[in-house]
Amino acid sequence: MTTAHSSVLGDQTTIACAASTENSQSKAPASELSLVPKGTYGLGVELTTDSLIAIGALGEIQFDAGGYVYVGSAFGPGGFARVDRHRELSTGARDARHWHIDYLLANPTTELRMVGKTAGADRECSIAQALPGTPVAEFGASDCDCSSHLIAVPRDRTLQSVLSEQYETIESA
Repeated sequence: MTTAHSSVLGDQTTIACAASTENSQSKAPASELSLVPKGTYGLGVELTTDSLIAIGALGEIQFDAGGYVYVGSAFGPGGFARVDRHRELSTGARDARHWHIDYLLANPTTELRMVGKTAGADRECSIAQALPGTPVAEFGASDCDCSSHLIAVPRDRTLQSVLSEQYETIESA
């Protein structure tokens, strides 16, 4: 079993409104797919209570209550529509779990609070390595050499402050 530590969330003011959760971009004709915005994103999540969560092949991980940032990339055909899929998982509108983050977002003690985005830049690993806090071992990093793509935010920091240091835009979830 792995243990993850996190922070208490402070006052958070979002910079932009949340995007629509419609997934119409993924149904676009091939000629329009190059117009779909792509880039790197960060999910600011809060665990409301200490929780033991089964995370796919990683097994059970003990998460402390508090804030976490997951770093992902959206360079597939749907681009940032991947973020909408994460939103759907966090609200229960979708149930399919494929990646580590899916198991965390689908847990009832997890709340997706905000999303950071940087368009056009593939900075997934560099952001994951630059975030302050404690990495959750091997989480979301099975396709690279990073120790983790999920970071427990230090207790003296807010999700807003951590995300705004690394991303161009911040949206409420």
